[in-house]
Amino acid sequence: MGNETKGGVDSSLSVRWLHNGLKALGISSQYIYYSDEGHVFSHQENRRDSLIRIVDFVKRSFKMID
Repeated sequence: MGNETKGGVDSSLSVRWLHNGLKALGISSQYIYYSDEGHVFSHQENRRDSLIRIVDFVKRSFKMID
């Protein structure tokens, strides 16, 4: 999630609702807040970090293999 003051839009808190819903279902989830980003991630290290986390989540959640 990016910083709302920098353009990260989540006025309905949907990202947090999704995170809490997954946890309530017993699905491992992380809420990561990138304070230096807006809606689109512009820092290469944050892009990389978020994509690695997404791939890891999908592999764990759908029991995919490398």
